[in-house]
Amino acid sequence: MVRRLWSEEVHDAITQSSGMMPTYNMGAVYGTVNWAMQLPEPINTPDGGGAINNFLNAFLRGNRDDQTRSQDGSISQALDLMNDNFVMSRVQMARAPQTALLVKAAGPAE
Repeated sequence: MVRRLWSEEVHDAITQSSGMMPTYNMGAVYGTVNWAMQLPEPINTPDGGGAINNFLNAFLRGNRDDQTRSQDGSISQALDLMNDNFVMSRVQMARAPQTALLVKAAGPAE
């Protein structure tokens, strides 16, 4: 069945496609993680910074304890995909050379 990607799946897809792995320090209990799917739930757990929580919350992240995941889309999600610092830092050519193939493929035919 078709469904929207969870917020962690969106994060990890952007990370994997750019080849730029983040590192999130989750404290002594959870250690260090590279993928959003490894982040602990519920939402209020420490992550070494609020940026990852802001991105994940924009895509309606739920938790296993008391909040179901929402499949609703929003204008905010579209804007975050175009303007969020996490996304923008991974699509810049100088920082993510893997995107050179995409740019070349999208460019005019020679």
